[in-house]
Amino acid sequence: IYIDMDTMLGPLMKGLAVQMNLYQQISIMQRTLLSRPNLEKVVLMTDMDLAIKNETQKEALFERLRKKISIGQQGRGLNLFQITYEDSDPGQAKRVVQAVLQIFVEGNIGANRKDMDTTSRFLDDQIREYERQLTEAEDRSANFKRKNMGFLPGEGNFYSELEGKRAKAAATESLLREAMSLNQVLRNQVEATPQFLRVSGGMGFAGQGGGSGAGPGPGTDTQLRIMEMEAAIDSMLTRFTEKHPDVVIAQKRLDSLQKSFEKELKAERNFMASDDSEGAGHDSKTIKVPNPVYEQLKVQLVQAEASLAALKSRLENEKNQVEKWLQLANLVPQVEAEMARLNRDYGLIKNNYDQLRKRKESAKMARELETKAQKVQFRIIGPPKM
Repeated sequence: IYIDMDTMLGPLMKGLAVQMNLYQQISIMQRTLLSRPNLEKVVLMTDMDLAIKNETQKEALFERLRKKISIGQQGRGLNLFQITYEDSDPGQAKRVVQAVLQIFVEGNIGANRKDMDTTSRFLDDQIREYERQLTEAEDRSANFKRKNMGFLPGEGNFYSELEGKRAKAAATESLLREAMSLNQVLRNQVEATPQFLRVSGGMGFAGQGGGSGAGPGPGTDTQLRIMEMEAAIDSMLTRFTEKHPDVVIAQKRLDSLQKSFEKELKAERNFMASDDSEGAGHDSKTIKVPNPVYEQLKVQLVQAEASLAALKSRLENEKNQVEKWLQLANLVPQVEAEMARLNRDYGLIKNNYDQLRKRKESAKMARELETKAQKVQFRIIGPPKM
C-alpha cells in the first residue's frame, strides 16, 4: 500500500483549514491495527467465526491471527506499507489480507471524520455558551448605562452637566446684581422726588374722587394698581394654590403697593397738617395733587423689587442644584471604574466568541476538504492474490 499525502490541496489550504498530522495518525493506526476489536472485525469479515465453538477456540484464533498477520513499513521514512498473512488455505489467506487492508484504509479515513464531528459539536456548544454570555454582558452594560447616564464619560456627562449648572447660576447672579443696581437707582429717585405738587385751582383730590384731607382717593394710580393686582390674584387662585410661584410673586407686589399707599396717606396727612400750620402763608386756592412722576417711579420700583425677589429665588435654587451635583462628584470615579470593568469583561467574552467562530469556519472547511476531496490517497501497489 502506498499512502500519498503530498497532494496539491495541502499547501493551498494551509492556514485556512485545520491540518491533521497524517503521518502520526497513520503510524498510530499501524500500531493499533491488530487490536482485539479489529481482529474481531477480521474474523467476521472472513467467516472464520463459523468454526468457533467456544471461548477457548476464539481466543486461540485471535492469538494465531495476531502472530501471523504482519504490517511493516518498506524502508525508513517511506509511505509504503506491506500486509502479509500465511495460511494453509490460499483463499483464506487472501480474505484475511483483504480484510486487514480494508480496515487499515477505512480506519484512517473514518477516524478523521469522526474526530471532526466531535470537534464540530464541541465548537457549536461553546459558541452557544459564549453567545449567552455575550447577551448577559450586553444587558448588564445597557442597564448600568441607563442607571448612571449622567456620570459616564463622553458627551453630556457629569462634568459637562456640572459646568452647565455653574454657568447658569453665574448668569443668574449677574442678572441679580444688575437688578439690585436698578432697584437702588429707582429707590434713590423715589426718595428725591416729591410725592405731592402744589397747584392753584380746585382740581385736587376732590376732582379725583376724594377730599383734601381724606388722602388719595380711589382714583389714584396706586389704588387702581392695588385693585388690579387683587383681581389678578383672585383669578390665579382659581387655577393655582397659594404656594404657586406666580401667586407668591403677585402677592409680594400687592403687599408692596399697599405699603406704598399707606406711606402716601401718611405723607399727605403730614403735608396737610404742615399746610394748616402755615395758615395764611399760602393762597387759599392753592391745593396739593399727587405727583405723577412719583407715582410712575413707585410703580417701577415695585416691579423692580418683584423681579429682584424672583431672581434671588432662582439663584438660590440653581446654587442648590450645583451643590447637589458637587456632592455626587464622589460617585463619578466609581461609575467610571465599574463601566471600565464591564467593558473589559465584554471585550474578553467577545474576543473568545470571535475566535471560536473563526475556528468553527476553519473546522467546517476542513470537513468539506475531508469529505469532498482526497487529501490522502491509498494506492494498492500489489493487491492480494491467491
